[in-house]
Amino acid sequence: MYLLAIDKCSPTEVPLYLGVNEDIRKYLVRNLEMLREDLRAFSDEKVMNAVATLEGAIYSSNSDLKSYFSAILQSVLYLGSIIEDEIKPVQQTIIPKKQEEVKTQ
Repeated sequence: MYLLAIDKCSPTEVPLYLGVNEDIRKYLVRNLEMLREDLRAFSDEKVMNAVATLEGAIYSSNSDLKSYFSAILQSVLYLGSIIEDEIKPVQQTIIPKKQEEVKTQ
């Protein structure tokens, strides 16, 4: 959303444009902390590594705002794909036993 807002208004007006009542970076950090705690309940090491990647993007230098928020967007998309891989249903193929196998058991 920030990338879209940059084109619509000046960087100082972006929080108001997005409806955020605080500095964007503080907002991202606060939401990252909540997300991390929520994900710890069910995630594994791969998901937590993706969260660490997102954290690195948020805490990186923000001198160029477009590249900063592009990196955050990339990290969020990566985290989303990792979570989708973890929660997708696993298909198991059940092969019926041959009649001879059933008789010998």
